[in-house]
Amino acid sequence: TIVLYSLTTPLGIALGLSLSTSLTSKTATVTRGVLGSFASGLFIYIATMDIMAEEFAKPDRIWQKCAMVFIGVFVMGIV
Repeated sequence: TIVLYSLTTPLGIALGLSLSTSLTSKTATVTRGVLGSFASGLFIYIATMDIMAEEFAKPDRIWQKCAMVFIGVFVMGIV
């Protein structure tokens, strides 16, 4: 996993830099928006999965935890 991350991070940076310098202004704006939203969504997903794995390992109040996860997903979907 660490090897894959260490290989894909520089490739992603190089791809982002090459796209940002070679695209026109409208296309560059759209590309930055798409890549930025993908990156932030991935960050939220990884952070959430890390927290959920730790919280759901404890069997107490499982229904309340599930309800809070669904409410959080719903609210983030609205935002």
